[in-house]
Amino acid sequence: MYRSDCAVASASIFHVVCRFRRHSSTGSPSIWSLFKIINSIFQHFIQAYTIEWLKTLSFFPTLRECEKFLLARNVTQAVAYLTAAFDSYERTHSDVTIYPDGTMLTQGQHLKESTVEHNKWFGIISRLKAIGMDKREYVLLKAIMACDPYDDGFCAQTREMLRKYREKYAISLMSYVMASRGPDKGPYAYSQMLSLINWQKAAIAKVKNTYFLLSALKIFTSSHTQFLDEVNSF
Repeated sequence: MYRSDCAVASASIFHVVCRFRRHSSTGSPSIWSLFKIINSIFQHFIQAYTIEWLKTLSFFPTLRECEKFLLARNVTQAVAYLTAAFDSYERTHSDVTIYPDGTMLTQGQHLKESTVEHNKWFGIISRLKAIGMDKREYVLLKAIMACDPYDDGFCAQTREMLRKYREKYAISLMSYVMASRGPDKGPYAYSQMLSLINWQKAAIAKVKNTYFLLSALKIFTSSHTQFLDEVNSF
């Protein structure tokens, strides 16, 4: 489903880039300018896609409306970037997350000090490769990420329900990893997968802090919208 929806995003990207070329004063916009256009579309696409995926989880309809918003706000970015990274890793064995139209960053297209961008596009895949994650492991890890019970806005019943679902998926992941990798490699691989969740949370916190700072200083980019404001809120 993700890859088929990517075709729609690719068509939108192609349309915007062609329009940008027509209205460019020089007729030859820089690669970086085009990349920022693509990035704007991709940011909305992958996160909207993730919210729709959250709605398919069996427990989601049982949440109160305010809790649905809280869960989506808390987990959308982590799940979205994992989804895009794993698709690139599995399909092309790439070292960087690839946009739906095949566009990608290179190591030289952002400052070395820009750990936020580096983590988002390079950091996740490097960890997936180090783990050697397969599709079943990815699906279960994504489900664990989605069942984040740690928000004061959840009622006690909801927190307990999310905790039980997370524990259920974690046990399934551990059982699969131990069966497929054996007792020698399984425990370490499992611990690395769980550590990816904490790493993702820290990386996303940096993304949100950066977005909040740019918004506070009114340094808005082409991707600044109310939708991203909500996704990037704490």
